[in-house]
Amino acid sequence: MLLWSKGLGQTEVYMDFRHYRTIQDPDSGNVLIVGKMQNPVTWEFVITLQPEDIAGIIKSLFTFPMIRFVIRNFYQYFVFLFNRKKFAPKDGDFVSKIRKSHLHMVKKQGVKAV
Repeated sequence: MLLWSKGLGQTEVYMDFRHYRTIQDPDSGNVLIVGKMQNPVTWEFVITLQPEDIAGIIKSLFTFPMIRFVIRNFYQYFVFLFNRKKFAPKDGDFVSKIRKSHLHMVKKQGVKAV
């Protein structure tokens, strides 16, 4: 997946969700997607999915372009399953490292962690 925002200027960041982990936050019950982008910069990130996000996610997934995209590329899931060891984290328990860093930054900025 390519990620772009106005703040990045002309830079597009490559995100490969096969390398990321999806976990449940034990404190809030929210779902966290935790990982590290590698290209063109190295960014550790935490995406927090909250209950109010479900409607938007479903709305995005059940559009004609998305359904057609998934059907045309569904074989990629089997390719991933066959090669899944290749996508295992190489730097140990990166999830707890990133989560700890995220909680530290949120507390430092005075924002309530969810």
